[in-house]
Amino acid sequence: MSTKRIMSIESNIYHRPSCKYVYFMKPSNKEKLLWEDAKRCGRPCRHCNSMSFLCSEERKTIEWNTENRNMEFKYKGGMLYVKTKVGCWKLVYARNMEQIALYHRNSRQAELDFKHPEKDRYHQQRDQLYFNNIAQALNYIYDHDKYKAAVQRGDKRIVYKNKKYKEQAKRRERKAALRRVDRLFDMIEKERLEKEQVMHG
Repeated sequence: MSTKRIMSIESNIYHRPSCKYVYFMKPSNKEKLLWEDAKRCGRPCRHCNSMSFLCSEERKTIEWNTENRNMEFKYKGGMLYVKTKVGCWKLVYARNMEQIALYHRNSRQAELDFKHPEKDRYHQQRDQLYFNNIAQALNYIYDHDKYKAAVQRGDKRIVYKNKKYKEQAKRRERKAALRRVDRLFDMIEKERLEKEQVMHG
């Protein structure tokens, strides 16, 4: 989604390019600005600076993820909830940032009731706090849950797009290797003790 904004020279309110209010402006009054510049000299439109607007704009993205990634969606209280095979997520639109904050459902809870996902507790993802659009957030969710599912299955070879999960996999492999070494030396020590018992028995 574009980071550009449209502002009328007759107003200090700026809009996303596809906002319905842009079409009411006279062409001669339209001024195209980068989001950073628009923010310095104006304030965002209440209509297009919202989660409901982004959901409408990215409807095809949501439909594609429903059909191809088996994601389920629920819009409630101005927030978009996403259910996958291994988790539940909450997309919250931060009006002051004009970006999406992503929250993950805490795992140590009762079984998910997706009719009322707002009742559960969530924590914000720390490795990437904000996203410019819904598509970016859904790609992150897909990679995250793909990694989590692979770990649960015990897959050995996984291609990681996200640096965080690649590093986690390396740490997990190192820990597993250390455990194997510990078991090896435990077996060696056990065998040594058994030989000593035989020799002194």
